[in-house]
Amino acid sequence: MVVIVDPHLKRTDDYPVYKEAKELGVLVKDKNGNDNYEGWCWPGSSSWVDFFDPASWDFWKSLFKTSKGSSWSWTESTEDIHIWNDMNEVCAICQLPSLQV
Repeated sequence: MVVIVDPHLKRTDDYPVYKEAKELGVLVKDKNGNDNYEGWCWPGSSSWVDFFDPASWDFWKSLFKTSKGSSWSWTESTEDIHIWNDMNEVCAICQLPSLQV
């Protein structure tokens, strides 16, 4: 199986990855550092994991395990998982007016 990993998370508590990232406080903050940054990508309203925050690293790694744990994982899948890390180019988000300098 090839899993496509987009770095943006759809901002809805129905999406377990976004909900957990929000609860852990590992999402990119707005310019004031108070609220989670909101941008737009193909799913609509989106947030991004703040990989400069060391607390995000274990959270992100946990998403790619194939065994059941206390949080969401690929347990309905196969152990033969390959990653396609998609849309990580700066041009994928630089068209947003709020990010233009």
